[in-house]
Amino acid sequence: MREPPPGPICPDCGYDLRGGVGPRCPECGLDVAGLAAAPPVWEQRRAIGRVRAYVGTALQVMFRTRRFCRHVAVPVDERSAARFRLVTAGLALPIPVSLIWAALASWDDLRSLVEHAEWWLLAPWVVCALMAHESLTSVGSGLFALGGSEEEIRRRRIALGRYACAPLALGLIGVVALASTAFSTAVAGSPMSDAQVEILLANGLVPLFLFWAARVAVAASLYGRRLAGFGVGLGTLAAWAGTLALWLIIVPLLVFYWGLMIVSTS
Repeated sequence: MREPPPGPICPDCGYDLRGGVGPRCPECGLDVAGLAAAPPVWEQRRAIGRVRAYVGTALQVMFRTRRFCRHVAVPVDERSAARFRLVTAGLALPIPVSLIWAALASWDDLRSLVEHAEWWLLAPWVVCALMAHESLTSVGSGLFALGGSEEEIRRRRIALGRYACAPLALGLIGVVALASTAFSTAVAGSPMSDAQVEILLANGLVPLFLFWAARVAVAASLYGRRLAGFGVGLGTLAAWAGTLALWLIIVPLLVFYWGLMIVSTS
């Protein structure tokens, strides 16, 4: 039978704070009087509604980061954190769509594939771009486990770190840009202007930057050190670079190679 997770724990040393120990941790002296006594709002979604819980959690992550990170002192549901990440990845689908559309409009080689209906070459790259988007929301979460702490604290840091993807939901704003671009190119028949390409790029890149900044802020608050936040930020950039290289270069090339092998032998 699985044992229930421990109760309130000191974020610094892992001391069990159940039973009331005063305003400071007896082990390390950390001020624990203001630590959160409840789990993240998202874990209360069944009681208050999913939309309200999601918006409340996202706003707290983006604008009240330190307060949100105090949840590390209480048990955090890892499944709820993973579900929040998946919901955010779904809401942020306009981000990869914007970047793909901007790439198709800017690169002559890709545009020629569309004009000549060479979808068998383009489709694998588009699918891989969508897979890269989903992977970027989770890759690098293990960086929050670094540092000498109790195992339970490390698990809570990883779970809370998954909530840092909340700014990606701002990609929903890009639906307006996508709709206006689709109208001007498909209905009006005019080519995409440079300004429209720049808007699509901004819709894709700005939320990603805010996601990275939120992850840095969450890490700095969880560890109590800005240097730790920048360390997680650098590790995240390295993980993102590897993920993009895998999904946008290596996997498409392998798919094209296998496709050519099948065609040549048939």
